[in-house]
Amino acid sequence: MKTFIYTLLTIVLISCYAPKQILPKQEFSLPEKFANNSDTLRNENLARNVFFSDKKLLSLIDTAIRYNWDILSAEQKIKMVDASLLQAKNINRPTLNIGLMASQRKFGLYTMDGAGNISTNIEGERIVPIHLRDFSPALFTTWEADLWGKLKNVKKGAKLRFLESNEIKNLVVTQVVAETAITYYDLFALRAKENILEETIRLQEEAFQLIKSLKESGKVNQLGVDQFEAQLQETKTLSVENRQSIYQTENNLCLYLGRVGGSLEVEGSKLNSTLDFDVNVGLPWQMINNRPDIRAAKFKMMASKADVLVAKYSFRPSFVINGSIGYQAYRTGLLFSTPQSYMYGLFGNFMMPVFNRKELVAQYRFANTTQVDDFINFQKTSATAFTEVLTFQSQLENLKKMFDLKLSQTRTLQNAVMVALELFKTGRVNYLEVIIAQQNSLNAKLDLIEIENEIAVTKVQLYKALGGGWK
Repeated sequence: MKTFIYTLLTIVLISCYAPKQILPKQEFSLPEKFANNSDTLRNENLARNVFFSDKKLLSLIDTAIRYNWDILSAEQKIKMVDASLLQAKNINRPTLNIGLMASQRKFGLYTMDGAGNISTNIEGERIVPIHLRDFSPALFTTWEADLWGKLKNVKKGAKLRFLESNEIKNLVVTQVVAETAITYYDLFALRAKENILEETIRLQEEAFQLIKSLKESGKVNQLGVDQFEAQLQETKTLSVENRQSIYQTENNLCLYLGRVGGSLEVEGSKLNSTLDFDVNVGLPWQMINNRPDIRAAKFKMMASKADVLVAKYSFRPSFVINGSIGYQAYRTGLLFSTPQSYMYGLFGNFMMPVFNRKELVAQYRFANTTQVDDFINFQKTSATAFTEVLTFQSQLENLKKMFDLKLSQTRTLQNAVMVALELFKTGRVNYLEVIIAQQNSLNAKLDLIEIENEIAVTKVQLYKALGGGWK
């Protein structure tokens, strides 16, 4: 008996032992500030209606948040996770079911039950029927005691995954807001290019008419006329190409708004006029608190930690109570006779795994590895976010310098075009110098719009990198 008891206790102890947990190999922390920046960031600065002042853009963003298909899909995923959370909340509550069972049995006569039934009275002088019916309306309940906290961690993991799904939805909103704004500014830039190209075409047509008249007077030859005409045709080709880009950009913007096709107007006279302020990046810990992808990765990591505890506690014994109460009789006429047909049952099961230990070990290792992977993903997401802020911050500073230089160049080349035309009229320069001056001026104007658009886009990307857009 002692040997049996010692053997049983040894099996119990071995079965309760969980494998050693694998922990991440390194700690992780971000620098205390971005480059030389030490300013804090107020949360209200990340609100959409504060960052964006263009009323037309804010209206488009509100429409996108209401009708964008990706956001609508994310909301449905939240509802699915919410259903799982509701199920997990009730996991440690007793189950209560009502049932009506009906059966008919016949025991073999050469069995203990069959031989006993034919000589046993069941009702007065009536013996147990060979074909025995059984009717039983009853309530049934089951309850598992949370001895180690396994069920508590199941609920905790479900709640954390619900929070993760909310952050994923916020991330989708952030992406949609940013892409809507970027596409809007792209459309703004294309419309500005269209105006410049139309004005350039008008000036080149005047120059073309001028050189044709000069040819008629014998001052230039046909080659000069052909060069001016070719330049005009090239500019018209750019205008057609630009109109196609406008059409494509409008369609892309409509997709973010949850509709198909349509013309969209932009407001304002200057592309960057609605974002003419500096973006305060604040401190890294504020970025971590604001960015939905980092928050989602954090909740996912915490949920996987709860999964590890669930897998760990699965090695330990579980205690389950089953009960039933109701009525039972072999015919319906006696079904509710009290107390004769009254019945109840109460059963307690104390069980622990023995031969399925390998399966539990596999589940534990999977949960543990998932936790480490989620921690690595949290590190990567945080480091990527920090790098994005540094990159966009530096890019914004350099773009502003490029804009000032390009603006000065544009003014100089515009003046050069006017001077070249005047000198050409007096025969002091040839037509090639006029063509080159016009082409350089056009390219500079288009480049200036591109840089201005990149400044607006970079500000939006920096805003997104700091966790703005979902508030």
